[in-house]
Amino acid sequence: MSKNKTKIFLYAHINNIGAFNLNCRTIAKYIDKKRFEVYTLSLSSGNLDTPNFKGVKIFNCFYPAKISNYLGILWGIYNCDVAYIPGGNFYRYINFLLKLFKKPSFKRQGNLIDEKALKSFLPIIRKTENLKRVYNFHTKVLAPSKFVGEYNYKKWDLKYDSTVFMPPFMDSDSFTKKIIYNETVKDIIFIGNDMERKGIHEFLDIAFKFPELNFHIVGRDTVLDGILNQVYRKQLKNIKYHGELCPDKLNSLLVNEIDLHVFPSKSEGFGKVTIETAFCGIPSIIYGTYGAEEWLKSGDEGIIASSFDDFILYIDQLSKDKDYYSKLIKGTDDLANRFEIRKRIKVFEKVSIELTKNE
Repeated sequence: MSKNKTKIFLYAHINNIGAFNLNCRTIAKYIDKKRFEVYTLSLSSGNLDTPNFKGVKIFNCFYPAKISNYLGILWGIYNCDVAYIPGGNFYRYINFLLKLFKKPSFKRQGNLIDEKALKSFLPIIRKTENLKRVYNFHTKVLAPSKFVGEYNYKKWDLKYDSTVFMPPFMDSDSFTKKIIYNETVKDIIFIGNDMERKGIHEFLDIAFKFPELNFHIVGRDTVLDGILNQVYRKQLKNIKYHGELCPDKLNSLLVNEIDLHVFPSKSEGFGKVTIETAFCGIPSIIYGTYGAEEWLKSGDEGIIASSFDDFILYIDQLSKDKDYYSKLIKGTDDLANRFEIRKRIKVFEKVSIELTKNE
């Protein structure tokens, strides 16, 4: 290990949209540069700017990225003292390099891996038997919550450290606090890729129930045409599809148009978008099937629904009851403050340094 700084490799392409990429982009921006030197990757075809963060070295994966990515991973693991590997692709190659260079690594469980989530993972891991191989070769595996860690351990025998929990990292500074509010809810948003797993059909059913309200969809999906056809068949004229938005454009949409975030997904790991909308002062209605009660106070900071009928009931109430809506808006401050990036990054730094000391 370097005498002065811990060298950490963040395996992600930090100039490209995607949960793991934005997660590592945020880490690279806020990690203590007096203690860490960061190595990470970018894509020549990335859809975000390549940041010029102090203390961050970036390997640009040139075309074809499928080949240059191997070089980037080799570069990162060879140079680092510890590697953070959020994704599951190239796991055999990564495992080989970590063993070859005797480097510690850690990973974060992104999802509660139920049957719906597993279906999304299979294109990467190929078969269910590989799930343990993707996770358990790492020196340490962290879960976003106790609920998720326990579920994945009992269901799939995925190891995790039960003493440390690591929710996703979100750049709280990149979201602007909403200043002007409607008295009651008028505009509702769904944000997410892999839309079918995340409950887009329930969202459309909700929109059908409230023709007087406006519904917005942000994200992408391989079956998007079928989803939009459903909008057409149901004659939903109160739906607007925005596509996949970069963080700046999403922030602008949230601040200028949105009153409520509705996320009827039952298959998640942590409510990343719920926290991000809270940074803007926008409350959420979500399901509690992935342990949301561990990190959200229902009725004060947002609402945890138990059923589809609950969504209908609460949206109807919030579209009429300005006092209850105002209460939830105020509660988003407490939720957002708990996940402010400068507080959360300290856990990441501590885990990284401890792993290098154990080598």
